[in-house]
Amino acid sequence: MAALEQNHRFVVHPGARRYILWVALALCIPFLTSLFINHQARSEWEKRRLADPPSASQLEDLRGYFNQWAQFIDDHLAFFVTSNRAYRKFLYRVLADNPVANVSVTGSGALFLNGWQTDKPNEFIAGACRGPAPRRVTQQSRRAMQCISDFLAQRRVSTTFGFAPLKATIYPELLPESLPHRLREQCRAFPARGTLAADLIAGRGPENTRVWFPLEEFKVLKNRPNFYPLDSFHWAGDSAFVFAQGMLALSLADKYEPVPYQRELIDGRSDFSFVGFDIPTRYWQYRYPDHPLSGQEIGKDISSGLRQAIRYENVQSDFPHHGLLLSDSFGSGLVEHLVPVFASLTHLDYVNIRPSEYDALVQYLVNLTPLTHVMLLHQARVLPGVVRIRRLARAIGAHSSARGQSIAACDHTVGSNNQDKIDRHR
Repeated sequence: MAALEQNHRFVVHPGARRYILWVALALCIPFLTSLFINHQARSEWEKRRLADPPSASQLEDLRGYFNQWAQFIDDHLAFFVTSNRAYRKFLYRVLADNPVANVSVTGSGALFLNGWQTDKPNEFIAGACRGPAPRRVTQQSRRAMQCISDFLAQRRVSTTFGFAPLKATIYPELLPESLPHRLREQCRAFPARGTLAADLIAGRGPENTRVWFPLEEFKVLKNRPNFYPLDSFHWAGDSAFVFAQGMLALSLADKYEPVPYQRELIDGRSDFSFVGFDIPTRYWQYRYPDHPLSGQEIGKDISSGLRQAIRYENVQSDFPHHGLLLSDSFGSGLVEHLVPVFASLTHLDYVNIRPSEYDALVQYLVNLTPLTHVMLLHQARVLPGVVRIRRLARAIGAHSSARGQSIAACDHTVGSNNQDKIDRHR
C-alpha cells in the first residue's frame, strides 16, 4: 500500500481503506451467516440431500471438482433459501411452471407430486400407476391381510382395509405432458388386469376380509366441483367424506347409522408446503355439531416414529363401537368423519415406525380395550407390496406362535424386511 501511495498516478483517498474493509466484510456476510443456518432443515424441506464439499480425490477431474464446489456453495450459502423461494414463486405464479422438480403443474393448474425426492422425478407417479407384480408378492400380501383379519376375528374384532385412490389414477387426463407418454398411458389404464389392485377394486379380496378401494366411485364423482383439491396431495372435503362413508358402511354393516352434518366451502392452503410458499385451495369443510372433535395425545410407548397417536372420546355418542385406525398420512383427513359414529377412536399414524417395533404395535393392539373395529388405511401406491401390512402380519404370526396359537394364514406369512424393501420399490 505504501508503494501505491508513493505512485503519483495512483492516489489512495484517506477513507479508502475503511471502504475496502466494509466491502470485504459485506462480501463475507453470506459465508459467515451460512455457518449458523440449519442446513438439515433445508434438506428436509426440499426433500433432498444437500451437496457435500468436494474431496481431494476429485482433483483429478478439475471440471467435476469445481462443479461440486459450485453445488456446495449454492446449497449452503446464506440468503439462498430466500432468493430461491422468490424464484419458485415466479416459476409457479408467473410462468405456470413447476416450482420444484418433484411437483408437476398442468395447464389446468392441477399439481401432482411426481417424486418424494427432487432428484428422483416421476418415481412416485410410476409407483402409483404400477402394473403387474411378481405373483409371490401378491400372494404374500393377500396372506398378510388374511392373517390380520383372522387374528382379530379370534378376538371378536372386525377388520377393514382401506386404500386411498391417488390423484394420478383419479385424474389421469390431467397429468402434465412433461411426463413420459408411457407413464401417462399406464395411469389411464390403471389398474392393470390381473393385479392385486384390480382384484381389490372388484371386490375380490382375501377370503373373509373387508376391503374398501373406491377408485371407480371417485372417478364417477371427480368432476363434482371441489371434490378432490387439485392443488393438494391429500384428499379433503368431499373426497374424504365419500371414502369415510363407504368405509364405515363396510366396517359396521347393518349397525351403521349416518349422523347429521353441516358443510361449507372454505378457502385453505395446499399441503404442498415444501415448495416454500403458500398455495391457496378450496374444499368443503364438514362439521358434526352433535359430535365435536376432541382428541388427546397418548404416549408413544410403541415408537417415537408414530407421527400421530391420538385417542378421541366421543361423549355424545350412543354407539357401542370402539375403533382403532392404523394409517399413513391420509388418515388425518379421515378422522373427523369417523369419530362421530364411535364411542372412542384411537388413531395411530404408524408409517415411520421401525420394523423391529411391530411386535410392540401388536402387543398394543392386543391390550387395547374396549375394541370392536380395526381399520387399516394406506394410499393405494403401497399395492401390491403392502409392506406395512406384511410387517404387521409377520409380527402377529410371531406373537401367536410364541403363545402356542395357530392361525393358518399367519403360518404362511413369509419374507424378510430386506425383501420388503425390494418389493416396495418395484
